[in-house]
Amino acid sequence: MKRLVIDINKSFNLSLLIFTLILLTFANTNAQNAYVDSLMRAGNTAYIAKNYEKAIDFYEKIVNEGYESSTLYYNLGNAYYKVGALGKAILNYERALELDPSNEDARYNLKIANAHIIDKINPVPKFFLAEWWERLLDAFSIKTLAIVTAVLFTALLIFVYFFFYGSTPATRKTSFTLGSISLAFLVLFVFLYIGKAKQITGENYGIVLAKEVTVRVSPDENANAAFVVHEGTKVLLVDKVGEWGNVKLADGKKGWAPLSTFELISK
Repeated sequence: MKRLVIDINKSFNLSLLIFTLILLTFANTNAQNAYVDSLMRAGNTAYIAKNYEKAIDFYEKIVNEGYESSTLYYNLGNAYYKVGALGKAILNYERALELDPSNEDARYNLKIANAHIIDKINPVPKFFLAEWWERLLDAFSIKTLAIVTAVLFTALLIFVYFFFYGSTPATRKTSFTLGSISLAFLVLFVFLYIGKAKQITGENYGIVLAKEVTVRVSPDENANAAFVVHEGTKVLLVDKVGEWGNVKLADGKKGWAPLSTFELISK
């Protein structure tokens, strides 16, 4: 009997410890959220007061805390645009759209910012189906695609169940029709999800932050110049060698630029 009491006490103490840890974690999370909210409010207040440098400091502190959102990057892009940091503005508008492609304010402001870029690059024409597919991918975030795919899969399971176990022929017929439609959309969204994942992980786009960069034919400061790009230009990072990146422009030009002269959109 005494041994049982000791075991119960140990179990109680363990439960109390777990409960305490949960409470501390919850309290710490709430404290962090409150801190981030206060930084966001302070940043917004500074922006409204036209103290854009201070607003940038507050917004960047939130990013450094490991938090991100489309709204945060949109606000940060606006603040950088106001102080004339075109590259940083475009970078953050791109990040806002990566998290939420439906952010029309970020898309509109990105268009305005891109109009100020010195380099006017004509993209290589793409096959219309490839262009259509890219636009479809750009319409969704990876999170949205994951949610829609999960919902469609769940719906398909429900319709399959009612197809096999429905009480009436009408129920089974309706379930078959709706299940077929769900399956078709599920296949589409699975491919979209895979395509979006490859787009995010496989294509490392960056934004030039330096005022002017001489892109060279090889990763060497003394190598011949290939072409020149300016602040705000979007580049695709193809490869890296040491402190150099092999970048490609939308018109197909390729060369080597110091990694310090541009920053990747995806962190």
